[in-house]
Amino acid sequence: MKKYITSFIMMAMLAITIPFATATSASAQTRRYYRSAPVYTQQYQRPSYYKRHRNLINLISWHLQSYEVSQFDKAAQFAAQSFDASVWEIWPYLVSGNSIHIVSEEARHSIPHLLEWLADHEITIGFLPSLVAERVIDATQPEHLSLRKLLTGADRLNPITNPHVTFDVFNNYGPTEATVVSTWIKAELNGEPIPIGRPITNARVCILDKHLKPVPIGVSGELYIGGMGLARGRNLRVRIRFLYPFD
Repeated sequence: MKKYITSFIMMAMLAITIPFATATSASAQTRRYYRSAPVYTQQYQRPSYYKRHRNLINLISWHLQSYEVSQFDKAAQFAAQSFDASVWEIWPYLVSGNSIHIVSEEARHSIPHLLEWLADHEITIGFLPSLVAERVIDATQPEHLSLRKLLTGADRLNPITNPHVTFDVFNNYGPTEATVVSTWIKAELNGEPIPIGRPITNARVCILDKHLKPVPIGVSGELYIGGMGLARGRNLRVRIRFLYPFD
């Protein structure tokens, strides 16, 4: 019950950030509208950047379309509330009217119990951190498992070698500043290395050298992310880190 209360409190806190028409000017009202949540980092006492409503809307729209979420889907909520992935686990299904099932404590600490929990609750789509997802993929799966899409991220996903996986696995990557997910790919079950994939809808990703020039294929560089998911930086160094120089 405590977990349900916590989730509803988080949703309410995000919801009340939508502004009322109390701004003294049109520009101030626009600024308030776009700010949905301040995000702090350890280096700064003031917010390092702000999430905007359009950041979350883009994530939700991409998720519902790309993962083909239907009215029959049941979603699992595994991540802690302090982990940005929990926003991704909740809001797409809240918007689409699907049911969200919060994983029990017992299931969180045991892969066999987690698989049974997923099967018993008829979960069809859900996110698991990479290390947990790998153990679920390698485990013996219950015959009554309804899972059709397993989403994962937060760490490097190792090659998948289990030929008996009955669901699709999708690797996702993205920093918090880019609203949880920036790239995605369907993982092949052939034991080959799994990349981070291609940009999601309305995201732009490139690999640049120290002069902000694109590097050739096979040459190391730094990853730069831009697009609609990018948060609005307050601190100069945060903005530079996620600058997309071709906008």
